[in-house]
Amino acid sequence: MSDLQNGGNGAVGRKSGTKLRELGKGILLTTVSIVVCLGLLEVVVRLVEPKEVMRYFYSQDDDILHHKFKPNASGRYKTNEFDTDYNINSLGLRDKEYSVRKPDNTFRILMLGDSYTEGDGVHSHETFSKLLEDQLQTRTGPMKYEVINAGVG
Repeated sequence: MSDLQNGGNGAVGRKSGTKLRELGKGILLTTVSIVVCLGLLEVVVRLVEPKEVMRYFYSQDDDILHHKFKPNASGRYKTNEFDTDYNINSLGLRDKEYSVRKPDNTFRILMLGDSYTEGDGVHSHETFSKLLEDQLQTRTGPMKYEVINAGVG
């Protein structure tokens, strides 16, 4: 049978199929190009700003808290924004070591909070916990102050 006997749709059907195939190839090529570009962008961003990768030396997952500091971890936390050393004590706090028993004539303040309390990106002596402790120590009298930084960001 000829195209005329079939209503003359044979050529039109082939053209429609070819156009659909070309459209499908175009969509596939566009999708693959976007995925490759996004993958390359991810690699570049991680090389330029490896912030989250660098945090892992002192942070660990926790079932209850989501994450916490690794006890006795230490290392350098460096990004484009800041460069600071991190030292985590045996209790898992970004602070100096403290005895469990409070010394006589000492008033302790426990600072709980997020990355602001932790002092994300600043040196330990620049956290507001230590700045508060320094201010309290300037007071006269026999009382000593310990401001314990328990912030985790």
